[in-house]
Amino acid sequence: MSDLSRGAALIVLAAILCLVGTRPASAASGRGAEFPLGPGMHADALTVGPDGNIWFAGTKYGPGSAVDVVGRSTLDGQIAEFALPGRGEAELGISSITAAPGGYLYFTEPNANRLGRIDMSGEISEEVLPKPGSRPRAIVAAPDGTLWFTEEGGDRLGHFIPNFGLLRESQLSPGARPTGIAARADGTIWVAEPGLGGYAMATAAAGGSEFGIPFPNAAPNAVVPGPEGHVWFTEEGGPWLGQVTSAARTASQYQRLGVQTEGGTRLLAFGPGGDFWYTTGNRIGSISPDLWLADTACLPAGCDLPVTALAAGPEGNLWYAGGVKEGGDRFARGAIGRFLPPRVNATVNRSAKPLAGRRIKLAISCHGGVAGEFCRGRLRVFGRLGGGGKPVLLGSRGLVFRVHSNRKVGITLSRPAAALLRRQGRLPVRIAISLDGGRRTSSRLVLRAEG
Repeated sequence: MSDLSRGAALIVLAAILCLVGTRPASAASGRGAEFPLGPGMHADALTVGPDGNIWFAGTKYGPGSAVDVVGRSTLDGQIAEFALPGRGEAELGISSITAAPGGYLYFTEPNANRLGRIDMSGEISEEVLPKPGSRPRAIVAAPDGTLWFTEEGGDRLGHFIPNFGLLRESQLSPGARPTGIAARADGTIWVAEPGLGGYAMATAAAGGSEFGIPFPNAAPNAVVPGPEGHVWFTEEGGPWLGQVTSAARTASQYQRLGVQTEGGTRLLAFGPGGDFWYTTGNRIGSISPDLWLADTACLPAGCDLPVTALAAGPEGNLWYAGGVKEGGDRFARGAIGRFLPPRVNATVNRSAKPLAGRRIKLAISCHGGVAGEFCRGRLRVFGRLGGGGKPVLLGSRGLVFRVHSNRKVGITLSRPAAALLRRQGRLPVRIAISLDGGRRTSSRLVLRAEG
């Protein structure tokens, strides 16, 4: 395969899209089953194996020793670990793992300059790359069964053909520092180039080209193809996702999608519900292919734990690897688990516009859930119309609006309630929201009359 040419093959058009939604929500934690790994084991890569199990890879620390490990977890959390040959700590680290045909998984060892392979029984073999300092970073299996990987240290793209043991390398532009890689169903390979603020596209037959991202502070990292034909990127330089909206080799459009986080985006997976799942800081968020957002949430075990890997599980769930909090004990256990977002919920902000006629307006927030999900249900207002009487229904209306958004909801009060509010100038009430599926919330509020 020829080296990649720069810029000539594509006309790159720029677009920026700020997605509508609320500002970053306060920290909420996700749900789901979590499985602790062995003592000192920290997973940095995840994938689904040919056997339908979750496979992880990383480093295991013990008193006076450390070793790289590839492991397997059944869907109910039965874990087995397979240690690599021992080596010095400076050579430790596995950054990516992928399933390949023939019942194997391949993984990258950047600090040891190696590619590794493991079979279903746990037997491991390794190959040293021919050029020192290549630092293989991310690896992916293409539809034809060959493997592609990025060489961050050598600014190269590697193409490995397992059946023949053949390795081909293509030189990228100096300073590209390629990281993430993805293979589309059409055979094209997409590569993130954070060092140049751009990306590359290649094929085995026709070579490829590199393209700049036409926005400042672009630091693309992870790459994932979507079912709608687009290619998605995370951008560590800021609160954005990137989207190449055409895979044609003669025209392409890069959109930058503002996801309203407080930092850059890093990991990316396409999975449950047909959504994209990304990480920002220690949180996981989702965005639908038609660009609806959900709130981000922390791991179930807490917001001080980093997310070190994401993968779509075979049973339709999102899986994660969770590390040890910054500055924590490296002998502590990491974990893997299924990530379920917080349940959809609707809350009332503690303010309301004054009565106008018989109507008041309440500020309602819908949060939790996954991208594009709805808060569906009914809002009811209860209050007392007499001195010591029981609370009665003063007004109600249906709710249908999407998560990660706010709405001003108008409520028409009963005539006696509106008349009482005008006379007294204020009226204590209880706002009850019941959502489809049984989720209920209740808030107390004081309504006020105009004037």
